[in-house]
Amino acid sequence: MPSRNNSTCLQQYRYLLTVFVLLLAGCASPGATLQVKPRHDAGIQYSPQEITGMMEILGYEQLRVLDPDIQRPVLVATNDGEYRLLFQYKDNTGIRVGVRIVMGNGNIGLHLYQPGRDDLDDAAMVQYERLRQRLILQYGAEHVSDRHPALAP
Repeated sequence: MPSRNNSTCLQQYRYLLTVFVLLLAGCASPGATLQVKPRHDAGIQYSPQEITGMMEILGYEQLRVLDPDIQRPVLVATNDGEYRLLFQYKDNTGIRVGVRIVMGNGNIGLHLYQPGRDDLDDAAMVQYERLRQRLILQYGAEHVSDRHPALAP
């Protein structure tokens, strides 16, 4: 039976690992976030394969993320009821999109960011708008919202 000390260390380790995964996926970095809320149809659940296909069409390649449960890089990590994915734009490797899909309610968060930057440059803003337009085309405008400070009213 593990001691209380080992249990505390394990909890701290999992916390640090979760923070690392969030940083790796871009969810805790400056940038711009798009959110897709589930359709009102019962039983709709967005899948990692659906998002991966859409991102490939837009010119992104999938990168590996650290799965905290198995301690290895994988294409689709699962943690705390979410799928997590990471993509990098092929024509400009400084543009990345971290994706979270909530398993329970189907919400999708797509966070476009540039590692090492506090804001998005013009090329990244173009990619943000392309991603937003594709999400609207694929899921409908009523299901897509953006949370970019420069775009807020």
